[in-house]
Amino acid sequence: MEIINYHPRFKGRLYSLMGEFVESQLLTSRLNINDGLAVQVNAITEFNLRNIGLGLDWCTLAVEEDVPIGFATAHLYRNNASKLMSIGVVEFSGVYVDLTCRGKGIGVSLDKRLIEIAKSDPQTRKLLAAVKEGNVCGEKLKRRVGFRPTRNTYNGEDGGIYRIFQRRP
Repeated sequence: MEIINYHPRFKGRLYSLMGEFVESQLLTSRLNINDGLAVQVNAITEFNLRNIGLGLDWCTLAVEEDVPIGFATAHLYRNNASKLMSIGVVEFSGVYVDLTCRGKGIGVSLDKRLIEIAKSDPQTRKLLAAVKEGNVCGEKLKRRVGFRPTRNTYNGEDGGIYRIFQRRP
């Protein structure tokens, strides 16, 4: 298994993995999905892939036998989007590993590669990750790669409460 930066030849498989990730997030949210789950999953996945393709978001892939089995994404803010997300903040926005491949440290490897990418960008000042309350695996992963919980939480658009983790580049 190797960790690589996103490459367009893996777009189809990344679309599938990202769709699984988005669906799992929507199913655990408090959102009222009026348009139907599939429509929402496709819209969010298309948006995320567009940002990756345009270079607005960073994406790392875990690839085994030339097939992506996981991904992690992050976004460097180049403007002041909010109080937390300001210029130079890198938001680690998602990690997903295929269900059959979990428990092997793949998520840690994906995040470590994103940290390397963030460190290489001179605009990076701070790394943040929001972990949904009750996501014990997500909290454990962030701690393993050097993130520490802050006192900050926020209410997500999905109605969930998220704990903010931070680390220096």
